[in-house]
Amino acid sequence: MSARSIINPILVSVATGTLALGVGNYIWKNENRPKILEVYVFALKSGRSVFIRTPNDKRILIDGGANSDIIRELTEIIPFYSKRIDTIIGTNTDGKNISGLIDVLDRYVVDDIYQPSITTKSLMLTSSTDQIYETFIGELTKKGIRVHNIAASESLRLDTGVDARILFPTNKTDFVYSKASAPELLMTITYGKTSITLLGSASLKIQKYIATSLETPIINDGRVIKDMKESVVIFSNSALPTNISKSLIDKLEPKYFVYSKVLNSSSKTLQKAKIDPLSIVDIDKRVNLKETGNIHFVSDGSSIDIK
Repeated sequence: MSARSIINPILVSVATGTLALGVGNYIWKNENRPKILEVYVFALKSGRSVFIRTPNDKRILIDGGANSDIIRELTEIIPFYSKRIDTIIGTNTDGKNISGLIDVLDRYVVDDIYQPSITTKSLMLTSSTDQIYETFIGELTKKGIRVHNIAASESLRLDTGVDARILFPTNKTDFVYSKASAPELLMTITYGKTSITLLGSASLKIQKYIATSLETPIINDGRVIKDMKESVVIFSNSALPTNISKSLIDKLEPKYFVYSKVLNSSSKTLQKAKIDPLSIVDIDKRVNLKETGNIHFVSDGSSIDIK
């Protein structure tokens, strides 16, 4: 018997054992991850998406971007052996945020879908719904996924100690909608003494309304949001004075402020010429998603930071 005929099976055996050990370690790490809240903000080419993994591994996907790019991002986070997403939240009926969710439904098992109870169509701001959204709804029906409609002042229990309070949309008797200030789901997610507020593409008018509504305390396990130690605000537009409500920023007091567009020189000049609505946020804590790429926040319930 040649030396090669002896060595080759040994090498295969060693390689197989090493691979099995590596896979075993990978699975063990995923199944025994720390009890933390993880928030991934994706820098998609088009549209927006946020993925949340709770301390007890509940998985929540908020929006899915304009195409299948979201699948590539999710496969980097969700273990390869798992095809579970517990909850999807579609913040509006715009195809650029919904289209990617159709691909997600094809690849993952989803239990519940949440969407705004008020839409541009229900308000008669548009005569028809985005065709991509109609396709999305058709897929939900085909797969028998539970659909829930929600609006301002309602709360979602995402996990033990992890809650989402819906800030918008509100009843049309309380707010005058328009195409520029259209309904979309905006929310504050709380875990311990930390919070993440998703402002989407909210107009200045909507932000001012939310700032007023925050006079009503946001409660999380008996604590008022004003007692929250550290917070993150995620905004899908550029951080221009004309886009941001200073009164809302003052109330939220974010440790980090994430925005999604590069400020050009003229925008910077405009900022200097007016009161900076983000003066409450340290310049090093302002995160431009288009410059940094994906952002990964981690909260242990006491503090929240970029990992």
